[in-house]
Amino acid sequence: MAAQVEGGTRTFVANDASIAAFLRVKLTSASGHQVELAGTGEVHIGIVQPSPLIANGSPVTLKLANAPGTVKVVAGGAVTIGATLYGAAAGRVDDVSSGSAIGIALNSAGAAGDIIEMLPFNVLSTTAATTSIADAGAFTSEADVEGALQEIYQDILSIQQFLGVPLTTVRRLSSGSLPSYIWEQFVPLPALREVTTNDIPLAVASWPPTLLPHWSSPTATPTRRSASYGQLRTATL
Repeated sequence: MAAQVEGGTRTFVANDASIAAFLRVKLTSASGHQVELAGTGEVHIGIVQPSPLIANGSPVTLKLANAPGTVKVVAGGAVTIGATLYGAAAGRVDDVSSGSAIGIALNSAGAAGDIIEMLPFNVLSTTAATTSIADAGAFTSEADVEGALQEIYQDILSIQQFLGVPLTTVRRLSSGSLPSYIWEQFVPLPALREVTTNDIPLAVASWPPTLLPHWSSPTATPTRRSASYGQLRTATL
């Protein structure tokens, strides 16, 4: 049967021997009345309130996550006042980005285990600067969405500095003409913007020596020569 509470607290049953006062908890899987400690980055439904008896299998009172006011929480490490807090392991909180931001520290913590006051965010943060990312492939060192988006944008700008080789064109080229086509197409765009068509040979005069031998003269109309794929792989634009 569905229930309804009018206040900011609700009673559940502890399903975790490590549950203690001021720790974050979540609903136990497939249960609507049992709770266990919330882990790193996990969404919690409430904070355990002090009680004479808090043990596995006993009733525990939670201050619900959507309740008004501030809450006491257990720090997972040193925290400075005003820091944005996230869910940490074992029901604690920390200023290390993980998942969505859950609140702001109203006083500091000197070490793990200290109890601090937190002003909760009643709405989970979805801003890029406070939402962490899971990067299993280790593609970036950035910890949040905002930093990763900035990195992606810079990569896109770098890619736009060069003219790409369409795959459909590559399929139509023979292996002998592919090197010449690549040299012709991968002229940096800034160089093209700074020179006229007739001056393009001058623009390639600054290319590395690994490429220059394949032109008859860097200051004259180039005569393309063939090159092995090994040369192409070792050439650096």
